[in-house]
Formats: sequence, C-alpha cells, structure tokens
Amino acid sequence: MSCIARVEHLRQCGAEDLKDEFYCSKHHVKNLYLIRTYGINLLSAEQLLDRQGWQCPITGDVLTEGHWVVDHSHRKKKVRGITTRYANHRLIGRHEDWVLVQHIADYLRDPPAYHLMPDQKVPVKKRKKRSKK
Repeated sequence: MSCIARVEHLRQCGAEDLKDEFYCSKHHVKNLYLIRTYGINLLSAEQLLDRQGWQCPITGDVLTEGHWVVDHSHRKKKVRGITTRYANHRLIGRHEDWVLVQHIADYLRDPPAYHLMPDQKVPVKKRKKRSKK
C-alpha cells in the first residue's frame, strides 16, 4: 500500500492521528505477527514491497495487500524478501541451497539427453474413456 493509500485507509478506519499507523485491528494484528515472527513491522514490510515493486521476485506475480508472505532463511535467521505463498512454500521452502537450484536451472536449460538423442519423442499414451455410472 502506498503512503497516500495508507493515509486514506487510516482516515477510513477512523484514525484521529495519522501517525497512528496501525489503528485498525486488521493492521494491528498483522503488525504484531510480523514483529513477533520475523522481527520486522508492517511499515518495514511495505517498504520492502515498494522496493520489490510489489512483485514476487521468484514468480513475477503482483503482490496485493494480504496476499504475500515473508521469506526468511531458517539457518541465518534473516528476512530475504516478500514472495507469494506458492513461491515461498513450494519453491524456496524445499530448495534453500542455491547451488542445487543453479544445477536444476542448468539441467532444465540444457538437458543432456537432447544432445544424445535430439529427435527422441516420448510416446503419447491414449487415455481410456471413463465409464459412466
């Protein structure tokens, strides 16, 4: 949420003092969660989102308010960025070793079998029709 949008949101929530960043309970709860879990507050997370252009650095998807997660290293105990839930749990969460990820990228970019058998095609199996009940 941009600074202008945040000010407008605070007005809609009824904040009397615009310095009261987390007047509404939704943002207050999110702020407490971020501080307790990752050591950053909501304002820091939004600054990071602004720096990332509100895009997931892994998938390139647009990150909207409430549809993002904080990615962090369990080994180093440091925040790395903000991503989509899918990128964090399915991609990064399973493969934290960057050397392994680089090997996967190299393999997909230039599979060894393409050099040995460049014209080889995988046979397409015909599916059986489902029986109607």
